[in-house]
Amino acid sequence: ASVGLLFGCASNSDPHVNPIGSMGNISIVPGSIKSAPNLNGLLVAQATLHNSGSSSVTGFYRCKFSDLNGMQVGNDQVWQQVTIYPNANQAVKCMATEKETANFQLEFSADGQNVNAIQ
Repeated sequence: ASVGLLFGCASNSDPHVNPIGSMGNISIVPGSIKSAPNLNGLLVAQATLHNSGSSSVTGFYRCKFSDLNGMQVGNDQVWQQVTIYPNANQAVKCMATEKETANFQLEFSADGQNVNAIQ
């Protein structure tokens, strides 16, 4: 199972998350989605994933960044491996490479290939 997670604007502290398709035992911890510029003015995006299942889930995540007009900024990031243990949380974080970045999309996939968009 795989899932893409789309959440919003750097200036929005409570973005809307609307998954399309099954997320299985993986969910987003409410209130954990955050983004802010770092000291260099580059957007840092983070979220906390939760595994409600009874076995570990090893998957992959990456971020895609966009500007205020919704146009992609920079290239797709490389998939990063993450293991989420049973009934545990795991924080994930990405950093943009361009200063005009305003929004981000976090994608999670169990195999790094099949990702469903979330709008």
